[in-house]
Amino acid sequence: MEIGGQPVFLYILAAMSAVGGFLFGYDTGVVSGAMLMVDHDLLGTLDDITRELWHEIIVTGTIVTAAIFSIVSGFISQRFGRKPAMLIGSLLFTAGAVVMAVANSKEILLVGRLIVGAGLGFASATVPLYIAEVSPEEIRGRLTTFNQIMITFGIFCSNIIDGLFAEVDQGWKYDFGIGGIPSILLLIGFFFCPESPRWLVKGGRVDEARVILKKIRAKGFDTEQELQEIVQVCREEEKYQSGNSESMMLRILKSGYVMKALMVGCFMQLFQQLGGINTVMYYSATIIQTTGISSSQATVIWITAAVSAVNVISTLPGMYLIERWGRRMLTLISMIGIILSLVLLAVGFHLVRENSPALQSSDGSLEPCSLQTTCTGCVDLGECGFCYKDVGNGTLLGYCEPVTLEDPDTSSQGYCSSTSSDYTWLKDQCPSDYGGLIIFALCLYLLCFASGMGPTPWTVNAEIYPLWCRSWAISIATFVNWCANILVSQTYLTLNRELHQNFGESKEIIECRPYKF
Repeated sequence: MEIGGQPVFLYILAAMSAVGGFLFGYDTGVVSGAMLMVDHDLLGTLDDITRELWHEIIVTGTIVTAAIFSIVSGFISQRFGRKPAMLIGSLLFTAGAVVMAVANSKEILLVGRLIVGAGLGFASATVPLYIAEVSPEEIRGRLTTFNQIMITFGIFCSNIIDGLFAEVDQGWKYDFGIGGIPSILLLIGFFFCPESPRWLVKGGRVDEARVILKKIRAKGFDTEQELQEIVQVCREEEKYQSGNSESMMLRILKSGYVMKALMVGCFMQLFQQLGGINTVMYYSATIIQTTGISSSQATVIWITAAVSAVNVISTLPGMYLIERWGRRMLTLISMIGIILSLVLLAVGFHLVRENSPALQSSDGSLEPCSLQTTCTGCVDLGECGFCYKDVGNGTLLGYCEPVTLEDPDTSSQGYCSSTSSDYTWLKDQCPSDYGGLIIFALCLYLLCFASGMGPTPWTVNAEIYPLWCRSWAISIATFVNWCANILVSQTYLTLNRELHQNFGESKEIIECRPYKF
């Protein structure tokens, strides 16, 4: 049976291996909403700086181990095959999901996140390599892009899970634990998948490679010719390597054409992350929360899920355009769109702060909260929150009140310290009319990224290296991706806090005024 001139078995292999991409996306997305609950359940009693530090460590701990084990996967994949590397990755992810599901402290949760990161390191480096090696040349770009679709679909599903358990006690345990289900599916399913024909030929197992090629190529396709081409490439590489006892890394460094290809692959992965995609994914719920679009945590999580749906849909044009426009043109157009959308996003946040609700005079005993004149100046302090009610005609009556140390979701003094339902309490954000602009900019950003810069680095890296060093080169480029990911995600909350504090300190004292909401 064939679909589009290709055997169904080929698509099954691509789909099964792309479950590894789903796990990548699920963990990337689930941490966004789950950390809102973790902050409350495990980090709520910490001071702001310590809480943000632990938040960043829990998020980026996974990325650190993913970076390390993406290199380890290169050795495993080169020495023992692509299939064992995938099985090890799925096993590690399953174990990490179990640990996170039973965690009762921030330390145990961090251990689970580290184990999951090891699994992600294996999957992120092996999945695009395996798909590329089993795919025929004419649809290779499309099938490797399917991995990117599964990543975005994993993010979307994780946001749905976040929303379903947003109001459940310790719902973050379910969020993290459910990730073990697809990893078990990958572990069982990939056990029955064949090894990469190219790796088999490299290991001298030509007959096994021939059998597999016949299963994954269309009827009438000259599999023998493709097999001989692979054999010829392997022979040339063996001749090049014969008598060479140098390590793989040293041979890569000495090979001029491989180093040029590796530079291209690494820079593509670097710029993919410096574009801020995983900051948007890891902290999307936090970003949406700060727009002031809603004071409800559950609503924020569901809006995050809707934004993730845009991410999934935006990946579909990339499957078509990557073959029609080519990798280079699609990357350049995508980068232009990313730059423009980030500028629009910055304008949106600037408008949110410039049009922050003004505060009414408060009791002087509530210092330093009573000294603030705007909502943003209030919430930027960390020890204060915004308490307001709508008095009609779009006017807000707002006060800056101190936070209760035992429960940051309440005020220790003032109108919001009572049980009155007339007032709404906001600890980290301010109500704004410009939240919709920020949501639009986020969606535009995801459209530009997911259709181009998302899939092209993985596709290019799977195509440009010779077989003798392919798994090592891809693992190095993946390591660069994770390192850039660490740099961006580990510094986001800290930079955000520092910029807000500096902004608040430089603001001039302005006259209190009603705010139209």
